Amino acid sequence: MKFEGENFFFSEEYLSSESPEYGVISNGEYCVSYIIKRPLRFFKILIICSTPIKIFPSGKIKDFLDFVVIKANERKVDWIQADLTHAIFTSSPSLAEQVPFGEYILDLNDATDDELLLKIHSKHRNAIKRARKIGCEIKEGKNINEAIEIIQNTKIRQNLPAISREKLTEYVKSPLFKIFTVQNDGEVSGVAGIAYDTVSSTAYYLLGGSKIGHPPGALNFLHYEIIKALKKDHIKHYNFVGARLSPDKSHKTYTIQRFKLRFGGDLHRGVLWRYVISKFKYRMFEALKWIYYSSKGMKYKKPLIDQELKRLKNDNTFI
Repeated sequence: MKFEGENFFFSEEYLSSESPEYGVISNGEYCVSYIIKRPLRFFKILIICSTPIKIFPSGKIKDFLDFVVIKANERKVDWIQADLTHAIFTSSPSLAEQVPFGEYILDLNDATDDELLLKIHSKHRNAIKRARKIGCEIKEGKNINEAIEIIQNTKIRQNLPAISREKLTEYVKSPLFKIFTVQNDGEVSGVAGIAYDTVSSTAYYLLGGSKIGHPPGALNFLHYEIIKALKKDHIKHYNFVGARLSPDKSHKTYTIQRFKLRFGGDLHRGVLWRYVISKFKYRMFEALKWIYYSSKGMKYKKPLIDQELKRLKNDNTFI
């Protein structure tokens, strides 16, 4: 199996930090990376970590995903998850549960910095000017010390699992991952972790965070400077990662997606999917998670696919 270029989501630094069991599934026409997790040493979950990479021009993506299911069965897993928001699919295996999902991708190809700036919404452009005026600066590198606390606190505020220092340390060992920070008066106020895929010439906004009360325009300025840095690295696409389709305007998700949209990217539509092999064990796993969160006095947040399935049902939207 060979393809030109390198992809962070196939790297040992990324995969080994997620699980000691990982690998690549390929049928000679496409390939995906995966990890296996074993919660409580009783459940076995195969999680797909990348979008399929095409090795040869022939072949249908659906046939390949059906092949992935066969390989997962051979590994005796209980279910397959393809619900990571950086890995959107154009199709799903036969009989899989799927939900529509999207991603905002900014095309950097054949555009000057000024042209890219003009693509950005006027409110974002004004925010970028304000950040420059008050002296915001960008730093690029591998130092996680200034970034980890901001990323963790942001995830906690969003009621999402926080990345560990150990995992981020592994990420930055890869030449395909960089940390960008925005600073004002020597204090870091915003962070972005960018993963690179030179196969498709795409950079992914994989991790991020900000301090409460950060300077106005700091995050807008951060992403504009990242866009300029990506152009210097000859990257053709900036993927802002993860977009629910038609989100509730009263929800925080809508505000986050509007922030991404205003950088001028196009919405690319696809699906996230799940293939359950053992329904009994999947239901048991979800019940145990609900019991655990309830015992801690916390609200259990269902998996993203279940959240979207419920919303689609309420909206009378059919997939």
